[in-house]
Amino acid sequence: KEPQLRHARVCYDHLAGDLGVALFDAFKHNKWILPGPEKTFTLTRLGRVKVQTFGVDIEELEHGARPLCRACLDWSVRRHHIAGALGAAILDEIFERGWVTQKRGSRVLEFNRVGEAGLRRVFAFPDTHVSS
Repeated sequence: KEPQLRHARVCYDHLAGDLGVALFDAFKHNKWILPGPEKTFTLTRLGRVKVQTFGVDIEELEHGARPLCRACLDWSVRRHHIAGALGAAILDEIFERGWVTQKRGSRVLEFNRVGEAGLRRVFAFPDTHVSS
């Protein structure tokens, strides 16, 4: 019902909503992830380069207890977004870059213009996703 909540929000500790789904689709479209068992995904060589260039320390994440990359069903569009250690690390880096703030008392994420454009550019969103 709330357009901002559908556009971008926190789901546990990762990006959800239209932008989160578009990010997951970009990872699949650009062949940065491949399906694994039980809704997990593995990063391809290209995917590793992409997220490391973005500032995510993959080796550190791989040594953690949590799965690196999982699909999480997005309630607003009934499609998946990226969860797991990778999803959390990407959202942490988005915050670190100052691209987004979290609306006080809400799960809504408010991307600034630079941030949303940066997310789309860095992760090469397919043209068919998420109008600004």
